[in-house]
Order: sequence, then structure tokens, then C-alpha cells
Amino acid sequence: MENTAPGLRSHAPPMAPSLKSIFHTRISPSQSRPPSATSQISPKIYLYGNNIPGPFPIYLSNCSNLRYLDISWNHFVGRLPPDIDRLSSLRSFYLSGNSFTGDIPPEIGHMSNLTQLGLDGNLFNGSVPSKIGDLENLELLGLDYLSIIPQWRNPPEFGRLKKLKYLWIGNSNLIGDIPGFLINLTELETLNLSGNKLRGEIPRDLFRLKNLIVVSLYNNNFSGEIPRPIDCPGLEGLDLSMNQLTGTISEEFSKPVNLGYLYLGSNLLSGEIPAGISQLPYLTELHLGKLPQNLCHGGVLRWLGAFSNNLSGTLLESLNNCTSLRIVRLHCNRFTGGIPTSPTAIPSIQTLELQENRISGEIPSNINPWESLNTLNLSQNQLTGRIPPAIGFMRMLDSLDLSGNQLSGEIPPELRYLHFHKLDLSSNRLIGKIPDELDKPEFETSFLNNSGLCASKSNHNHSTNFNIRSCDDSKISRRVLISILAISSLLILLILAFLAWFFVTRDHKNRKREQRREEEEDDDLPTPTWWFTSFHRLDFTEDDILNSLVESNLIGSGGSGKVYRISIGSQMDNLVVAVKKIYNSNRSDAKLEKEFQAEIEILGRIRHSNIVKLLRCFSNEDSKLLVYEYMENGSLDRWLY
Repeated sequence: MENTAPGLRSHAPPMAPSLKSIFHTRISPSQSRPPSATSQISPKIYLYGNNIPGPFPIYLSNCSNLRYLDISWNHFVGRLPPDIDRLSSLRSFYLSGNSFTGDIPPEIGHMSNLTQLGLDGNLFNGSVPSKIGDLENLELLGLDYLSIIPQWRNPPEFGRLKKLKYLWIGNSNLIGDIPGFLINLTELETLNLSGNKLRGEIPRDLFRLKNLIVVSLYNNNFSGEIPRPIDCPGLEGLDLSMNQLTGTISEEFSKPVNLGYLYLGSNLLSGEIPAGISQLPYLTELHLGKLPQNLCHGGVLRWLGAFSNNLSGTLLESLNNCTSLRIVRLHCNRFTGGIPTSPTAIPSIQTLELQENRISGEIPSNINPWESLNTLNLSQNQLTGRIPPAIGFMRMLDSLDLSGNQLSGEIPPELRYLHFHKLDLSSNRLIGKIPDELDKPEFETSFLNNSGLCASKSNHNHSTNFNIRSCDDSKISRRVLISILAISSLLILLILAFLAWFFVTRDHKNRKREQRREEEEDDDLPTPTWWFTSFHRLDFTEDDILNSLVESNLIGSGGSGKVYRISIGSQMDNLVVAVKKIYNSNRSDAKLEKEFQAEIEILGRIRHSNIVKLLRCFSNEDSKLLVYEYMENGSLDRWLY
């Protein structure tokens, strides 16, 4: 069965222990065999990885004495037969890595002698029977990589598998919480529930199962704190990464002295890493939330991953004396400091990925001659200075990324001795000629955003594809650049002169227009913006009224204003109105404003044949105009008095 994490199944029992005989010839599923023939078949059949096609070989069900059957990693298809339980004597039954579909037959639960059942890596798209929980002798259950099976929950009947030692249900659309019955499986040694959609908290007493050796719960949605105590003295591998676990990392993790790998990254953990973890004698792989001091105290750590965690600290303090480290991936954090230069710092390194941190300073000219280094990524940091020629003597280096820094100077010619499959020096401040050996089409984006770089004329045909100028044309380029700058400066001056002339002319015309308007306006006619309110549907406009407020139309005046008689329209369709113009000598006179608003509110609503209609109201900050229906026969006081 295929591993999903380092060491995940290193303790699984052998697939075919010391067989007395092996049946390995290609079988035709349609071939008929008399019962007397099949009954003589060996009690152990091992057909692993023979590319055998067709449906399940149903004739094997006649083998009443068959103890071990492994048809894994072939090309079997279709449904498992419902009378699969006729193989009642089976102890080990492996169907892994085929293309069986449909339901897993519940009749498997009748095969009471089974101790090992491997159904992983198939295309089952039905249900997982709870009857599997009836297999009380079962020690190994493989249900992982059932990628198209509908979402399902662990049946509580699985809690009856008291002898179970190996449980693999990774990447199989499992949902819900981790079932509580797991803590009752006291013989459990390996647990893999990774790559599912499980949620909730990890059961509090899970790590009290004293026989646990490997636990893999990564890539789920577990939350809450990591349960404690960690009372699994034989624990060798633990992967809780890619969840939403919170809280701190307990000193309990330093108790399992055989711990070989610990993955806790990509969670929401906080606090410090206990110092005891770095002293575990067999710890070879570590993926954490922060780097502890004395990281390599045990002297066996080979793999270090703490990427994408916003970690901080100084690299020099953490990587000193890590003589066993082979792979370091600390990208996408906030580490500071410089590049390790001590001879005792990671001398056996093969992969060093420190991109997207805050590493500053120069790359030391005496940088370690890492003879085994094949990948060096220092991109997106704050490095300055020159690229040291010593990098060209790292003979195994085939991937170099120094992009996104502030490196300057020329590209060392020593780099031409290396055979890169990836090279990126873009977005720096490099100058000079690109070495001919590096100026190749496969590196067409490797030198972008370095304005001082140029390519030789012989290689310029492809260099021009990514904006690298020719070194041979550099003088011409400078002359062209000076000409462009001169022409641009002249154009800018012309544009500025035109804009100055335009604005001066416009302002002069505006002042003349304003002066002319002031001379033509009547002293009594205010110029501010007017606001109006209509009380009837009318066809005249504001200008029709304002342009007619002249002395020839004046018919009366008083202490608060004047009254005008205004004719609007043609002789055939003439409308005569009376306009009462009220002065507002004091703009802050709230009483006058209140009286005016009351008058237009009342008159605007009145509809009576004996009362003149208020047609429209105009107002601004200086005066107010009331437009009434005009009534002949003079003033009312003439008839009253």
C-alpha cells in the first residue's frame, strides 16, 4: 500500500509473508475450471502487480481453503460479487489499486476470519458497509484513496474492531468529527485520516493510546488545541499540519524519544517551540511554526520546513552547526540577518530555499563551497552588493534564483561553467554584458528589469525579445536617448507655453464678459442663482419673468417691494401675471423668512374663484418673487376705501 507521508506505513505487516507456493500465471476470467481443479489451488495466492484485466475472478470463491489472496495493482474492474463471503477462510484479502466500482459488499462482514483487508485505491462509488465492524479479528483496514466515494462518516460499528492495529482512511471524503470510539482501539499503532474533511477537536485522549507509532491527520479542518498529554512512548511520526489548530506547542512532544518526524506547520499555533524537541536523538524531519534554538542538537536532522508561517528571527543563530541538514525550506517568512558563512553551518546542504524573507546585506564573497547544493533560492529579499564568483564553483548547482533583490555589478563569468535548468537574475541592478553561455532562449526572462545589462550582437536576435539591448549598439542607443530627451523637452516647453496662453486668454475673456454683464444689468435686479417652486402647470420660464422686471412694467410699490405687470407669450396666446418682488434687506431676518414661507404655503394651496392664484415662487439670497394671476380693475383698497 502506498505511503502518504515519510514513514507512514513503515510498520505495516509484509504483504506476502514466506509463501509456501505462489500462484502467478495470467488467468482468463472467462476460463472455466472444474471444482476439483480449483480446490487444489494453493491456500496463498499472490498476484500483485501483474496487469491482469477483467472482473473479479469469481471462480476463486470455490477455493474454500484459501487463506491469503492479494490481487492488488492489476486492472480488475466492475463490482465485487455479493457472494464474496464464500471465501470464508481468508485471513488476508487485498484488492488495492484496481478499478472496482459500486458498493463495498456488506457480505464482507461475514468473513469473520479476516485479519487484513485492503480496499484502498479503487473507484467504489457506493457506500462503506458498517458490517465491516463485525470483523472482530481484523488487525489491518485500508480504505484510503477512495476518491469518488460519496461523503461518509466513520460508522460507530468500527469501534468493535478491538484488535485493529493499522487504520488507513486517508483521502476518502470522510466528514464529521473524529469518532470517539478511536480511543477504545487500544491496539492501534498506525492511524491515517489525512486529506479528508474532518472537523472539530482532536479527541482529548487520542495520544493516551500507548501503542501508537504513526499518526497522520494533516489537511483537514481540525481546530482547538493539540491534546495532551502525549503518552505514546513508541511514537515515531506525527503529522498534524494544514489544519486550524491553535494554542501552544507543548513540551510533551519531547517525550517520545523515538520521534523521527514532526509536522505542525500551516496551523494557527503560537508561542515558542520547546527546547526539548531539538534534542530528540532520532528527529530527522521537522516542520514547525517557529525555529527553536539549538535546532540541530541531536545531530541527525536532515529536513527542515517552516515555510509560509510569518516566522521571524535570525538565520545565523538557527542554522549554526546543522551538519546533518540536507533540505532547508524556510521561504515566505520574516527571517532577517545574512547568509550563513560558517564552515560548520549546513555543510551538507542540497536544497536551500529562503525566498520572500527579509534577509539583507551582501552575499558573502567567501560563501560556503556547498559541494552538494543543487537548488539555491534567495529571491525577493533585500540583498545588496555583487553576486560572488564563488557561486560558479558549486558544481552541483542547477537552479539559481536571485531575483527581486538589489544586487549590482556585473554577472560573474564563473557562472558560465554551471549547467542551469533554472536561472533567474531579474529585477536587480545588474550591469554589463550577459555571458554568452547564459544568453540563451531558455533564459529569455532571466535578466528582465536590469536596465544596465546588454547582450552581445551575435546573440541579440533572441535577446531583443525580452528588452535586452545590444552591447555593440550602446553608443548609438545613448545618442538616440539624448535626441529623444531633447525633443521631449522642447515639446514640453511648447505645451506649457500653449497652456499659459490659453488660460490667460480665457481669463481675459471671462473678465470682459463679466464686466459687460454687470453694465447691462439693472441695479435692482439681483444676479445670484434663483430657486423656484411651481403651484400650477405653466409654460413660462424663469427668464420670461426676470427679463420683464423693468420700470415700464411697474404698477405699484411699497415699503417691502414692488409689483410688476408682465405679459408672457404672443398676442394670440398671451398670459398676464402680476409679479410681487419682495426685498430682503437683512439676510439673517428669520422672522421675515418665516412670514414669507407661511404666505406661499397658504396661497399655494388655496383654490377659490374669488382669490387670485399664486402661480410660482422665485427666491434667492437677496429677494423673492411671487407670481400671481393678474386681476384687472386696479388695487383692492381703491374699492374698499
